[in-house]
Amino acid sequence: GSCTNSCRWDYKTMQGVEDASGDILTAAGFTVGNSSNSNQTNVEKTIVFYSDTANEGAARGVCKALAHTCVVKFTSAYSGNGTALTLVLGADYLK
Repeated sequence: GSCTNSCRWDYKTMQGVEDASGDILTAAGFTVGNSSNSNQTNVEKTIVFYSDTANEGAARGVCKALAHTCVVKFTSAYSGNGTALTLVLGADYLK
């Protein structure tokens, strides 16, 4: 579960959903940054976004730590938030 750049994680949950994923990741040795509610309520799949290809393995490590099958996706959409990875929890995580 190591990453290049800053090993800080952001995660978002569907609006109105409480979860313990931040605690799970912290217990697994990850440093969790900000957590917030997504502005969407219809997120079906849990996705870990990474903006540096060197962090793909770390993104997969988040899914493994959560004991969940996630989608791991490269994007620059979250690159400006100062974190190596962004976790967005979907409805599938809560089932």
